[in-house]
Amino acid sequence: MGVMYSELAAIYSAMRRGGAPPQLPQLPVQYVDYSAWQRARLERGELEAQRAYWRQQLAGVPQLLELPTDFPRPASFSDRCGSVPVAVPAAQARALRALAASCGATTFMALLAVWQVRAEQSEEAAALAGSSALLRYRATQCGWQTHSGISSHHASMCLSPGAAQPLRPR
Repeated sequence: MGVMYSELAAIYSAMRRGGAPPQLPQLPVQYVDYSAWQRARLERGELEAQRAYWRQQLAGVPQLLELPTDFPRPASFSDRCGSVPVAVPAAQARALRALAASCGATTFMALLAVWQVRAEQSEEAAALAGSSALLRYRATQCGWQTHSGISSHHASMCLSPGAAQPLRPR
């Protein structure tokens, strides 16, 4: 965000003075550089190593988690989907945030623990939870400290019964 703020400040300053927009320096790293860096990593065999790792991690994870529901699943599935808004009462949300904070965890981690408990109530060996994550790299790794934009990926987290550590206040 520092890049965006500094460039916006320079442009705003110049416009307020009535001058032409300033010549901003070229960013040392562009998205195409990230793509080349990633391709080079994959060409060195990392793709196969990653694929083997995830196949091992996800081996035996069911395609469908059978949880008790208030209605039966349809006989056939379709790609039609929707969303169901859920309103968490403010007092419960505050209590969850306080519990997470007292355990040195984030609210996301506490909700994931709830999902873990729910998954353990099923008869399956494991369950998956998916999450989006921003890509963060050390500045020395690829120079992204001067990058502006969003790069994200989706992560699958395998929830195995008994593997979770309970949330404990510090």
